[in-house]
Amino acid sequence: MSIDLTPAREAVESLLMLDTCTIREDADGNTDDVLDPVTLQLTDAADAAVVYTGICSVRNREGEAGITADELAMGEYVVSIPHNATRVPRESDRVTIDTSRDPSLVGRLLAVRTVVSKTLLVSRKLLCDSVEDASR
Repeated sequence: MSIDLTPAREAVESLLMLDTCTIREDADGNTDDVLDPVTLQLTDAADAAVVYTGICSVRNREGEAGITADELAMGEYVVSIPHNATRVPRESDRVTIDTSRDPSLVGRLLAVRTVVSKTLLVSRKLLCDSVEDASR
């Protein structure tokens, strides 16, 4: 038996994915990062490959009803992207929020902690932690 998820996927993408983001591969982790002399923050190397750019939705998990500290430790943000993204993001990839209806999210840099997998995939969910605000 085959279940056609196309209507659900289209609804989620058109109604809920109101933000845009760029996901870059961070294959070398911190080993190739550069220290910003002004902020003293490590920044990702400029040559990080873009693995996805496009629509997404972002939500902060803090304050969710019933969420435990252990669940929150898996990632403080959920970033959802279309199910058919060219490459499935991986742990340690970096997500930059490019546009959002919530101005406080724009420029935020997130690190992918966990990629949620499941059988009936409507959207790809990434559990992420905040790295820094890339706009500052």
